[in-house]
Amino acid sequence: MPGPELVDVLGLRESYLSSPAETMDRALRQAWATPSAFVRGLERVAGVRVALDLCAEATTAKAPVWFGPGSPHGVTDTLLDDWSWGAGLAYCNPDFARKGQWANLVLGSQVPTWFLVPPSTDQEWFSTLTNSPRAHLHILRGRLRFDPPPGIAPSAPNGPVVLWSVNFDRPLLPGSLIVKDLLELGREPWSEEGDRGAMG
Repeated sequence: MPGPELVDVLGLRESYLSSPAETMDRALRQAWATPSAFVRGLERVAGVRVALDLCAEATTAKAPVWFGPGSPHGVTDTLLDDWSWGAGLAYCNPDFARKGQWANLVLGSQVPTWFLVPPSTDQEWFSTLTNSPRAHLHILRGRLRFDPPPGIAPSAPNGPVVLWSVNFDRPLLPGSLIVKDLLELGREPWSEEGDRGAMG
């Protein structure tokens, strides 16, 4: 087995130095899903439907077309596979361990995307989004409780997150959104005419 120094260089510390249980625990921490009502609330405020979910599974997808493990659309890893044929508004709640890679992917894709991530103001990818004229930051007031993977008990609301509108000439959402109001809106029936401006 390589020593710790070589393991670090190779990026294999998790494989060699973590137990299977620890590795699985880390994987599960990346698999918590956005509540459907939250995304439906965003849709009602903006008056548009999400067409693509860039980082999902069959049980967590927020759009008719979704990419991720088991996707019937042929894209099982959006960071690696070609999805340039995708069209429409996209949603992305990425695994936070690779959020920098996801930010670069979303910004470089030219696909209008709602991008839900922590407010990592000390990270280069966050600064890149901040400095882009096509990325608009929305502050989320209140904590969002993510849906746990099957077999995992729900927890208290998670840490703060923010929403970016990426690849928009102008955002469809206001600069500040209240999580509780979005969830309430998302639980109500959708009007076919749309509900843009439902939060004032």
